[in-house]
Amino acid sequence: MKYTYDGSLEGLFTIIFEQYKFLEQANISIKNNQLDFLNDDIFVQTDTEKFTRVKKSLIKNFGYAFYTRINLVYLSEDHEKSAIIAKTVKNMYKYGYNYLNSSDIIAAKFNRLCKFSSREIHSYKGLLRFKEIQEGFLFAEFEPKNDILQAISYHFIRRLTNEKFVIYDKTRSKCSIYSDHKLNFYDVQKMFTKESLSEKFFEDCWIEFYNSVGISERKNPKLMQNNMPKRYWKYLPEKQNIKDVFRK
Repeated sequence: MKYTYDGSLEGLFTIIFEQYKFLEQANISIKNNQLDFLNDDIFVQTDTEKFTRVKKSLIKNFGYAFYTRINLVYLSEDHEKSAIIAKTVKNMYKYGYNYLNSSDIIAAKFNRLCKFSSREIHSYKGLLRFKEIQEGFLFAEFEPKNDILQAISYHFIRRLTNEKFVIYDKTRSKCSIYSDHKLNFYDVQKMFTKESLSEKFFEDCWIEFYNSVGISERKNPKLMQNNMPKRYWKYLPEKQNIKDVFRK
C-alpha cells in the first residue's frame, strides 16, 4: 500500500501509529502537489496527539538516543527515508534494540543515513564561514547534501548567542535568521548581501596569514582534497587561490 503525508516528522509518526500492522509492505512518501488521477495513494493527515504518543513510546522503550537517530535519518535527502524509518521502528518493537546491530538491509540503510547526516552536520559545525554584512548581521551560505539547516542553526545559537546572523541553505532556497535571541526560518529565492567595510580587510588578512604559515614546497592539493572534499571549499576564502591546481 502507498501512503503519503505532509513531509513533517509528525506526519510520518502519524502513519506509523495508524498503519502499524502494514508497515513492512508500506510504500511511504511525501505528498506531491501535482494532480495525478491514476495513483491510488492514501494521504494520512497529521495528528499531533498520535505523533506525541509514538514519540513518547519510542523514548520510553528505546531511549532518547534512538529518537535522535530517527531525526538524523529524517534530515537525509534519500527518497526512501520515510519507509526506512517506519520499518526500522516496527522492527525495533518486534526484535528489540539489538535489531540496529543486525545485518538486516533496513537496519543497514537506517544506520548509513544516520551516519551520513551526522557527519555532514559535524563537518559544517567547523567549516561554515561567516562574514559581516549590512546592519551588523553575520552571514554564511552553504550547499549541504542533507536538510541540516535547523541543526546547524541551533548549534551556532549556542556559539553566537549575543550576535545576529543569517544562514542560507542555497541548495533548498531557505534560510534561518537569528536576531534579538529569536530564530526563524524562511523560504527565499535569492539572497542579496553587502559586505561591511571591515569584512574585506579581515578576509585579506586571513588569506595572507594562511599563505604565510604554509610551506609552498609541501603543498599537496590532492591530500587536501582527501582530508576535506572539494565541495566544502567553495565558501572558504583561503582555498580560492589554489582551485586552478586541479585544472592542470
